[in-house]
Amino acid sequence: MLSLKGELVRPKYFLAAYWVSLCILTALCFVFSKSDIHLTSNQWIGNPPVDQFFKMITLAGDGTVAFVLVAVLAVWRPRFAIWLLASIVLSTLLLWLFKYGFFSSNLRPCAWFSKECTSLKLVPGVKVHSLNSFPSGHATTVFGYCSLLVVMFTGNGIRLALLLFAWLVAYSRVHLSLHFLEDILAGSFLGVLSTLLCVHFLKIKDFRSPFQRFTNHSGN
Repeated sequence: MLSLKGELVRPKYFLAAYWVSLCILTALCFVFSKSDIHLTSNQWIGNPPVDQFFKMITLAGDGTVAFVLVAVLAVWRPRFAIWLLASIVLSTLLLWLFKYGFFSSNLRPCAWFSKECTSLKLVPGVKVHSLNSFPSGHATTVFGYCSLLVVMFTGNGIRLALLLFAWLVAYSRVHLSLHFLEDILAGSFLGVLSTLLCVHFLKIKDFRSPFQRFTNHSGN
């Protein structure tokens, strides 16, 4: 496990809460089959407010959001923009290695249950896929940038809110029958691990962006 020194001291409560929740959810995957877990979750489909909520929040796991955040941080906190960009590159390489390499034949829920002759309730307007289920790219993305944000922000309340937000975005992939629980757990781990590695090993001194220097000069 990485040593929590310097920048990594800040998110220790976030990480503690994350590891606990990850272990509990992973235990569920060992106790129950992924089919049973998914069918239990699938019972929530059909509640319009809930379905709409998860259709909206799942967008936060799109890679575009992460790159927009990189652009914002490049103006506001350049050091964190570099860390996040490096995390995106690393997590994407790891994701592709597993998703399109080792586990390229893993079926997504709709294909899995179609093979078992079991029908799923689906959220209207959501396009489902068949292959490349493991791990979840959306979970990787949201946990990657949330892990970086907790390094920036002070206050454990904000950090735990970011953890809850990340889990909601990740779970939206299960609710929409785009992934299994095990897929989002693996994705979350890739996102957190990539960010921790980048923050730990990329020794970047804090510096001001050209925009910050310009605004400071204008203020004077």
